[in-house]
Amino acid sequence: MTDDSHAGRPPGGSAAPADSQNPYAELPRILPLGGHTPVRREFDWGGWDPSRVARPNDLPPYLVLGRLDPASFALTARGWSARWQGREPDTSFDVAFEPAPGGFSIRQQWCGRDGGGAAFACDRPFVLGLLQGPLARFPALWEAHLKELLETRWGISLVARQPGGANICGVPDGALYTLIIPVAANRLRFVRHWLSDLLDADAPDCPITAEARLVFQAITHVEGRAAPWTQDARVSFLRSVRDTGLPPDHLPVREEAQDGPPAWTSRRRLYCAFITAPFAGLVELIDHLTADAPVSWTALGHDAPFELRPVVIPAGLDRAATRISLWDSAGSTHSLLVLDAPETDLAPRVMAAPGDAAHDGLVEFARTDAISAGLLRRIGADLVIGRGA
Repeated sequence: MTDDSHAGRPPGGSAAPADSQNPYAELPRILPLGGHTPVRREFDWGGWDPSRVARPNDLPPYLVLGRLDPASFALTARGWSARWQGREPDTSFDVAFEPAPGGFSIRQQWCGRDGGGAAFACDRPFVLGLLQGPLARFPALWEAHLKELLETRWGISLVARQPGGANICGVPDGALYTLIIPVAANRLRFVRHWLSDLLDADAPDCPITAEARLVFQAITHVEGRAAPWTQDARVSFLRSVRDTGLPPDHLPVREEAQDGPPAWTSRRRLYCAFITAPFAGLVELIDHLTADAPVSWTALGHDAPFELRPVVIPAGLDRAATRISLWDSAGSTHSLLVLDAPETDLAPRVMAAPGDAAHDGLVEFARTDAISAGLLRRIGADLVIGRGA
């Protein structure tokens, strides 16, 4: 799989349709899918004085790549040192401290790959030193290994950070990534319950947030390279309905190319789950999702159609109409995802007290189901799909 994200339009000049006479206008653009908050020992970052550390409990219980290893704590006349251990082999975040005129020394590694470090004086607040030092830029070596791991193990694409791009992160959990997974509109409520059960039963030791967003996708199948069914407009249309729970904007259109074979292009709206987690918990989270995913969630696994494969992006890349442009490895299928900025519609995110169905998303899920069913009835696709077409 290749990535030419931010590259504009795919072959054929596909672009997001105008909003006039938009049959999807009534669909909620954002739906809550839940999340997870890990249980950790409380720690007062604002009141922390590293010069007074005398035991493991004086240190933060979690830092960037994992939990504190109490056995690693060492206290000497010169200062102290400790290691926070990650879940993957050879993964750790090491901090050493010496009082003035010394300071902090930090080293980090993930899966045995050096992530660099930092050193700064003890008169600078530790959190500020982290944010301006090892957390300021994400290690390129880590991202390269993450890309290889995602593609070979799960068939998931990774959109790499742009050179000089900001690293969205926090303390104590480090850099954040977002996993984007297509979900059929009529499966959203099920996915919400399934994801909630999964996170309650066996979630990574990190905060996780999840929501569904309505996005635009343009798909191009190159004639002679893509599967034969992609050249049958009726079959292609109905497969799209089955995969998204929504009718596409139109039947696939055959487009001639000046410098290559013709291609069949279609445009559609679909829901995607946006699941955001710290980098340190991302691999474990995806492992849980793919291992426990129901058979009906076709977007997870190597057997999924390319246009339904999940994508991982650095957090923050989805904030302002980002275009994610991807080709499959055979050069037969192109997918363009256009991600609208979520700030443009915040209402469905507002969560009231638990049990208030009018505000916790349940009403919005029911409304989405009804609108999806109505759109399918309007084109008769529900009857065709019901007969197994």
